[in-house]
Amino acid sequence: MKLIAVLVLALAKGLQETPPDDRLYGRVYTTGGNVYEGYLRWSPNEGSWSDLLNGNKEIPRRHLLEAEDLDEEHFRERWRSRGIRFLGIRIT
Repeated sequence: MKLIAVLVLALAKGLQETPPDDRLYGRVYTTGGNVYEGYLRWSPNEGSWSDLLNGNKEIPRRHLLEAEDLDEEHFRERWRSRGIRFLGIRIT
């Protein structure tokens, strides 16, 4: 019985330990209006400031076209930089 009490106390002490300072903590707001607060984790190995949090999102083509309309120089530079040089010949 004493062994079980010691194990329970040791387990309870382990659960109370403060997580490292580099853990990500924040709030997540869902489109449904729910709010979740706590430690953030992307996968089993990504949950601190020093981890690489990989992710991507495809930007709609409509947004690219709107940006080009707003910034004419960006549009020209994008088309200028689309080509490559191969054996001294520019291929666009």
